[in-house]
Amino acid sequence: MRWWIPWIVVVGLGLPCPARAEFCGDGVLDPGEACDLGLGNDAGGACTPACTAATCGDGVQSLDESCDDGNIIDADGCAATCRDEQAPLVWETFDGRALQDEWFVDLERVSGTTFVLHHGADAWQQWASRIAAYDAEGQRWSVFSGGPDSGRFDALTVTGDRVIAVGRRGVVPQWQGALASYTHAGQAVGESLFPQTEHLTAVAVAANGDLFLGGTTVNDDADRWFGRYALATDALVWSRDFPRIGGTESVEALVSREGAGLYATGIVGNDAFVLRLDPGSGEPLWDVHRLPEGSTFRAESLDLVVMEDRLVLAGRAFRAVDTVYGWDTDGWVASFTHDGALQWEAFDAGSLPTGDGFFALAATEAGAVVAAGYRHRQALATFVDWDVDAVLVEFDAQGGRGRELVFDGPTHLSDSFSDLAWLGEDRFVVAGQSHASMEAEVGLVAEFTLPAIAPPKASSPPTRAPVHLPPARGSAAPHTQTLYVNFGGGSLRPGDDGRLGQLPCIDAGFDFPGSEAHHVFVGAVMERVRMLLEPFDVRVVWEARPPAALPYTTVLVGGHAAQIGVDAAAGGFACAIDCGNLVDNELVFAFEDGTPETLANTIVHEAGHAWGLDHVIEQDAVMSPFASGTEAALVDGCIDISAETTRPTCMDAHAEFCPSGQQDAHAELLARFGERRPDFLPPRIVGVPEAGVEVEPGEPIAFSLWVEDDSANPGIELRVDALGIRETLDPSALAFDVYLPPGEHIVDFEAVDHAGNVTTESVAVRVETAEAEGGSSSGGGDEDTDIPETTATDSADPDQGGASASGCGCNTYTGPGAADLLGVLLVGLAAWPRRRSRSRSDHVPVSHPRIQR
Repeated sequence: MRWWIPWIVVVGLGLPCPARAEFCGDGVLDPGEACDLGLGNDAGGACTPACTAATCGDGVQSLDESCDDGNIIDADGCAATCRDEQAPLVWETFDGRALQDEWFVDLERVSGTTFVLHHGADAWQQWASRIAAYDAEGQRWSVFSGGPDSGRFDALTVTGDRVIAVGRRGVVPQWQGALASYTHAGQAVGESLFPQTEHLTAVAVAANGDLFLGGTTVNDDADRWFGRYALATDALVWSRDFPRIGGTESVEALVSREGAGLYATGIVGNDAFVLRLDPGSGEPLWDVHRLPEGSTFRAESLDLVVMEDRLVLAGRAFRAVDTVYGWDTDGWVASFTHDGALQWEAFDAGSLPTGDGFFALAATEAGAVVAAGYRHRQALATFVDWDVDAVLVEFDAQGGRGRELVFDGPTHLSDSFSDLAWLGEDRFVVAGQSHASMEAEVGLVAEFTLPAIAPPKASSPPTRAPVHLPPARGSAAPHTQTLYVNFGGGSLRPGDDGRLGQLPCIDAGFDFPGSEAHHVFVGAVMERVRMLLEPFDVRVVWEARPPAALPYTTVLVGGHAAQIGVDAAAGGFACAIDCGNLVDNELVFAFEDGTPETLANTIVHEAGHAWGLDHVIEQDAVMSPFASGTEAALVDGCIDISAETTRPTCMDAHAEFCPSGQQDAHAELLARFGERRPDFLPPRIVGVPEAGVEVEPGEPIAFSLWVEDDSANPGIELRVDALGIRETLDPSALAFDVYLPPGEHIVDFEAVDHAGNVTTESVAVRVETAEAEGGSSSGGGDEDTDIPETTATDSADPDQGGASASGCGCNTYTGPGAADLLGVLLVGLAAWPRRRSRSRSDHVPVSHPRIQR
């Protein structure tokens, strides 16, 4: 190996000169390797870090795989095709835009087409319904059926040539039960109203094409009502109601099964009911009311399937009251004989003493039933937010639990299944809702395969690790900070580097909208942000993104709270409070609302969480969740920490500045960032060769650098433009080896500080096999002769000497000034503070109410 300049004295004397070692990542295609791009090997790319071509089953998740567990076995959580078996096969969502609460409430599957009914309400509880059809290629058609003030539809069925929706029309309190019919292609055929009813909520098809209807009457008690309707003649064949004094009544599902009869289920008072009717006359054959075992208040039966030997219903059982969470409901499944005798009951509960339940059932060919619904998994560390997962749970003929599937949507908030249909084998199509993409609740239609065993989260398939990791800071010395206020929106995805739009508290990407504010409004906001941060060495930018290598905090401004799935009252959101400000490059949200002063306070408040500040009680403090107006400030002095909206997180960090239970925001930020000071000097990169480096293929290029800058927090980036390599480096860990493929390369190092001063240092690298001089190929040559490489080893031994001519063949520079240069470099290495890597102390999602005007 030949070095061209005196810099190599340091490497020759202080670092090992390894023998040629054949190993993956050395940039040389060695025997047994399918590829080797050196620094260009990348998990997710064409060449993996194991020097193999990316294939399903290699244990490395590539960009076109949703999982890779190292095998090609189905039913273990990761399918043989490297598809996450807990993830949907098909994912279709519908967003009603102006609708806040919306979901797909019902579905029917006929001849490869999924017909779905969607409805939702706006902030004034004005409803709109939509019917749509999906096939294997996606949506075929959709039609709105009912808008504001005109009612809604709640149930759907499909006949041989019609799609039928039932619900209600009119304006409260003059509702009437309504039925609308469409062709299978989506053309409207007609509507019928049923004046004796207030609301139709269930529909089923008779063997001859008639419709069975269920709902409630128009009298004061809203009793259960049933009817048989001849669609061809638009006439009621029979109708029957079940008068009862007081109490809630509803018909949730109707099932007509040839040879078995007509069955209904729903709610009467505090009991679930299951009822069998004579299809020809509507006479009740039996009516069973049931309060499940262990229920203390109420039960709801929300769906029903009729099988040859039994009928099974599903819903919710109200079990107890918790002082914190309110009612504790569990998913409930019960089996009855065709004569109404109870066979068994089964329950499903999440990890919290709060709401769980089933909305729908489907029977399989094997005699099992699969219940669809939701399960509360955890309460997020905010004052109102929940993580609700959608679930499919299998029960056998005796009520034993079988397989299950849990769907946790991309924002970890409200996900639930409201209906499903069995497609054969283990496949199901489901309808429901999710907090998907950037919107709040959207309708969801998806197809899933029920896995053999639901894999625990601890052993879930590996995912691709982020290439860029935020530097952890262990030094208490003040350092300059940059705050980037982004009004332009962007694409977000999971990860730890906010500079790349990554968030640690999401599992899937989505787009977040930017601000639509006028530039005058934005200017007023930023003037106040700068005023609030004026005492500290924090550079505030918003018109252009800071350089990629620079550590900075991002506040994403725009949209509203519901677009990332947090409570609508929240004015901002941070995934975690970074106690002690140990981690750079975080991203937080400030939702656009109110005056420039209000928005500016929120921006600084959320940045404060990223810098380690908790909520406080004082209303005039920026860190109060209720701060307002121009009087709010980063208070200089100790004030009480608030537990009103989220639990305090960083008590130990605050104790350095205040008595227990208090926080001094001004003192903490001053200790972390120092006072504002000018910066005219660019960073200085020390240790980069001035001319060039030659190595043989497979040999490392050993860099030992450091960056000097008066900001104490610069950024540095390595680039090899010809290879498309661009890596942000950790300034506290700049002793590393680089392997490059054969050829001539320019390696650039660019350092940047928070004032925008930039320094670039470049080194030419030639990777080629050295030619022996004078025909000699053996060791023992003089210093101008390359020494043949020794036998390849697995890796270089860092304990072996470096500069011996009989060692690895490295030449050392012995010209004038070499000893002086070595002394300067070693002193510089000793003077540079090495930082210990420290992790974030806590991950507590934080949101707070909108700042009051």
